[in-house]
Amino acid sequence: MKHLIFLYLLFTNVPSYSQTCEKFNRSYFHFLPKYVPDTINCKDSNGKKQGWWIYYNVDYHATALPNIYDSGSYVGSYRYGQYKDDKMLGNWIKFQNIHQCYEERVDSFYYKKDTVGVLTYTFFKDKYTVLEFINDSSIINAKSVYKKDTIYVYCNKNRGCKVMHCKNVIKVFPFGDIETTFFPAFEQICSVQNIYMFTPKKHDDAFEFKSAPK
Repeated sequence: MKHLIFLYLLFTNVPSYSQTCEKFNRSYFHFLPKYVPDTINCKDSNGKKQGWWIYYNVDYHATALPNIYDSGSYVGSYRYGQYKDDKMLGNWIKFQNIHQCYEERVDSFYYKKDTVGVLTYTFFKDKYTVLEFINDSSIINAKSVYKKDTIYVYCNKNRGCKVMHCKNVIKVFPFGDIETTFFPAFEQICSVQNIYMFTPKKHDDAFEFKSAPK
C-alpha cells in the first residue's frame, strides 16, 4: 500500500501541459493568405511552438486620419510563418498593414547539418542577405549583396567579428555587438533602404563556410 501511495503522489505531482492555441480576428489582417488557419500560435504539450504563428499587436485610434487609417482597433504590421518543434520553417513574412500595404521583409529559414541559415531578400530585387550560424551560435557568418557589391561579416565567439569589403577589413567589433553592428554595416556600404521583398531562390545558392579568410 505504501508503494501505491508513493506512485500516486509521484505521478500526480508531475506538471502536465496541454496544447494551447489562439483564435484571431482575421479582419485585422489585410492580404493574409487564406491558407493560414483560423487557429494559430499553438504550443504542444511540451511547450514547443508548432504550426502557423502570427506575431502582432492590436492598437487603437480614437479618430480616423483620412486616406491613412480608420478609427478603432487595428494591426499596424504583422509577421507570420510556421514552426516545428520551436524551429522557424520556410518563409516568414513581415507585412505592413495600414495605409500602403506591402511585404516589408521575408526571411527564408533552412537547416543543414549543424548550420541554421536565413535568406532575406529586399524590396529591391538586386539586394539580398544570407546569414548562417552553427547551432550553438559560436560562429556566425553573413554576406549582403547589392547589385555587384558584396560585403561579408565573419564572427567567432572567441575572436570577435570583422566586416570585409573587396578583401579589405573595414570594421572590427566585439562578438556581442553583432545585432547593433551587422545591419548598419551593410547599409553603410550598400546605401539602400532596409525594406524587404522576397523572390524564392534555391538554398544551394547560399554560401557555406566555417571560418573567415586569413
